[in-house]
Formats: sequence, structure tokens, C-alpha cells
Amino acid sequence: MFAAKKQNQSLLLKGNILLVIALIVFAWALDVPAETFKALDTVGHFVGFLVLTAVCHYFTRIPLTTLVICLICYAALTELSQYYLGFRNGEVRDVIANIFGICSYIFLFALLSPKRRKL
Repeated sequence: MFAAKKQNQSLLLKGNILLVIALIVFAWALDVPAETFKALDTVGHFVGFLVLTAVCHYFTRIPLTTLVICLICYAALTELSQYYLGFRNGEVRDVIANIFGICSYIFLFALLSPKRRKL
């Protein structure tokens, strides 16, 4: 069971890395105008926190619940600090994208992890 869990986590991590690479390549290939960059920024926040959650969960022994709480606080605090910096923009939209990225990892992890109860 432990080997299957590690294999699923490894597959999830590799899939996330490929997704990030694909998004970077497509954004570069499309030569995105400045007006649509905000949408890509939001996608970047989503994917970034999806990958961050996967990497932290894969490489640490922190329970998933604790990790999720810490990452949500981190997401909110970084945007709040950017709001007060003056030369950066802290946006609620980015916090929401970060939280959706974290929740997406939880959904994918629950979907790919082996069943813990026998029916």
C-alpha cells in the first residue's frame, strides 16, 4: 500500500510539472498581449499553489490538513503584504486562485490515492 501511495504521488508530481511546462511554452508561443496577462497571472497562481502543495506534501511529513491550513494562510499573507508594499498589487482574485490550486491538489490526491476502507 505504501508503494502504491508513493507511485500515485510521484505520478501527480510529474503531471503537475508537465502542466507547468506546457503552460509556459503555450504562453510564450501565443505571444500574449498585456491585456490578457492578468488572466495568465491568475492561472499562474492556481498552478503555482497546486504544485507547491504537491511538492510540500510529497517531500515533507506534515499532515495534509495542517499543510493546507498553513498554505492558505501563506497565500493570504503574501497578497496582504503585497497590498502594503506600494509597488506591488495584492489582489483578492490571486488569493482565491491560490486556494483553488490548493483545493485542486486535495481533490486530485483523494482521487488518486488508494481507498483506505474496504467495502
